[in-house]
This record gives sequence, structure tokens and C-alpha cells, in this order.
Amino acid sequence: MRRAAEERRREKAEELAARQRVREKIERDKAERAKKYGGSVGSQPSPPAPEPGPVPSSPSQEPPTKREYDQCRIQCLLLSSSWPRNVPADG
Repeated sequence: MRRAAEERRREKAEELAARQRVREKIERDKAERAKKYGGSVGSQPSPPAPEPGPVPSSPSQEPPTKREYDQCRIQCLLLSSSWPRNVPADG
């Protein structure tokens, strides 16, 4: 009986340690993503910014113009995992 109780305690401690490792990994991933994409992480202060990367060769580029679309195309996959053939756009 003592062995079973000790084994359960050990398994519980291992599980808690594994959960803690997963939480720490998630926090590291969040911080890396925030650093990579310029977002902010709520629970951790942002690490000091690394050296700025190379400056773009043409900083005077205008942002791309916004496109307006008047048509769209929908693709669907049949339940049999095959693509429908020759389906007209209106039907």
C-alpha cells in the first residue's frame, strides 16, 4: 500500500513538472512570436530589443494600393475526397 501511494505521489509530481515545462515553453514561444511579429506579451516584460536589422534599400516606397475585388471563386472538396469536375460558376 505504501508503494502504491509513493508511486502515485511520484507520478503526480512528474505530471506537475511536465505541466510546468509546457507552460514555460508556451510563454517562451509567445515571447518569441511577440518579438518576431512586433506584438506584446501581457505577462512578461519584453526583452531588450536586438540590434536593428538592415535598412531597406528604398525607404521611400509607397505602401501597396488597396485592391477592390468584384468576383470571388469558391473551392470545395467533396466528401469522397475528390474535386468536382466541370461545375459551372452559377450552379
